[in-house]
This record gives sequence, C-alpha cells and structure tokens, in this order.
Amino acid sequence: MLSSSCLRKPAVDFQQVSLVIVHYGQEEFLIHLLDSLESHPDAVIIDELIVVNNQEQSLSPEAFRWLSGWARRYWVLGSAGGGYAAAVNRGVAAATGDILLISNNDIQWRPDSSVRALFPHFRDPAVGVVGPQLMYPDGSWQRSYGSFPSPLTALASCLFLDTMRHIVASFFFQRGLWQRARVVDYVDGAFMAVRRTCFEEVGGFDEEFTFYGEEVDFCFRASRRGWKVLWEPGARIVHLRGATSARVDAGAYARRLLEAQCRFINKHYGARPERRYRRLIRWAMAERAVMYRWIARLHPSPQWQARAEEARLRYEAIL
Repeated sequence: MLSSSCLRKPAVDFQQVSLVIVHYGQEEFLIHLLDSLESHPDAVIIDELIVVNNQEQSLSPEAFRWLSGWARRYWVLGSAGGGYAAAVNRGVAAATGDILLISNNDIQWRPDSSVRALFPHFRDPAVGVVGPQLMYPDGSWQRSYGSFPSPLTALASCLFLDTMRHIVASFFFQRGLWQRARVVDYVDGAFMAVRRTCFEEVGGFDEEFTFYGEEVDFCFRASRRGWKVLWEPGARIVHLRGATSARVDAGAYARRLLEAQCRFINKHYGARPERRYRRLIRWAMAERAVMYRWIARLHPSPQWQARAEEARLRYEAIL
C-alpha cells in the first residue's frame, strides 16, 4: 500500500487538501483511480480521501483494502440520493480540507502527468476554482472547459464554430503550445479544485441538477460572486469520458444534457432565452445528423458509420 514518507508535499502546505470522489458506475473505475494514485507523487498532496458511494451495493473488499492502506484519513459515505450534485455536497460536508479536489470515479493519474500546477493559483485569494487539462487514456486532448450555455453559444454550434475551436485546441495541445492558465466560464466537473470558502459562499452544488450541468451552474454562481475560474493546461489528468454514464445510450445522453442546459438557461436568463436555445440546438443537431450521414456515404468507414448513427440518435432524441 501507499508509503509516502519519502515524498515531499509542494510549497502549498498551508492548505489541507481533500479528494472527494463520487463513485457511480462500475467499481473497476474506482479501483483503477485508487491504483493510479497509490504510487504517484501527487498522493502526498492529498490529506484525506472521501468516497461517496452512489451505488446501491457497498464497496468491494478490494476497494476497502486499498483505502485501509491510506496513510491519512479516509471516509466512505453512503448514497446521497439525487445524483452527482447531492453526492458532492455530502462529500464536501464531511471533508476538512481548505482545497477540495472534486472527482468522478473515472479519473486516473498517469506517471508522466500531475495536477500540482493547480495549487499555486490559490495563493491569489480571488481564485475559487481551477481545472486541469483532461486527457484520454492515449494522451490525446479532451475538452476541459467551456462557455456558459446561451442562445449565442447555440448559434455558434449551428455555425460549427464550437467544432472549429475544439480542433484548434487539440492542435495546440498536441504541440505543447498551451502554456499559461486563463480565466474561463467553467471547467469540467470530472475533476476540479475548489477553494472551500468559495464552495461555502456559493452554497455548494445545486441539487436540482441531477445529471450534467452541475459544474456549469456552480461556476456561474461563483463568477457572479467575484470568484475567478481558471483552466490550467500544465495540470493534466486522464478522464475516461462517458464511463460513469456508460449505461446511458447516445439518445438518452443528448436528451438529458439538453435538459440540463435548458434548466441552467431558464434559471439564470429566463424562459424566452431557453426556448431560443432549444430551437437552435435542435437545428445544430439536425445539421450534424445530415452532414455525418453524407460523409459516411462518401467514406463508409466503421468510424464514420458510428458517428453518423450517433448523430441520428441524438437528433431524434431531442425532437
């Protein structure tokens, strides 16, 4: 089990760090997360582990064996009910850290990457949230931050500007051209570092968001209160995107994601912008369904066939 006596904590030891893991999905993801952290230098940063088990069944003996070897505090909490937001709130309530690492269970540390670059930003008292660059297991770029949903962002999607931005971001990432942290609207909730005082001032996650959208709403409310939300490209961690919702098919995923986005817009902007957003997103989905179908006909590879089918399912699900 973990022995960190020979490792040194970075020069942020005025802070206590709690890792809050929301466990939902197959337990193998949680085991892989714990195993990847066990011998990683980042382990010395974390003063306590809290696992909120949102599954009906209890953790396996294997998971408890790993946790029992943790040299510091750990807690396993039962289901909070109500989804990811409720689980985060329960985990944070049990945590003692000044800095909260909020994580899905489908996160893994890689030996050649670290999240240490997140912590120096908290020396700025205005910084409330910092997110890392997420990666796929093969080391490729993954979307890690975004803009708040609005009719304007939906229009950008209709014009494929969001796709173009992702292509540019992936190009920069692969060539190591991203160097500096920057302020963003929100960071992906798969893994985020949050200052406790920010979390408490904002009031935690809104438990009305039961599936997606929780981190968007939280970062919006934090920024409205004057907290900075940063994305730090120098901090990197693996995210098995979609693993915790693997049982949700493409259509159901698209429908629930749209409903979460519309809930956000209705909450913060009103019913009329929500209706505009819904219409524009349906148009954007229709464009992609048609475009991918034609590409799949011109290039009948299994990859494009799968993308065309997924686009069709997503469009039909939100009609």
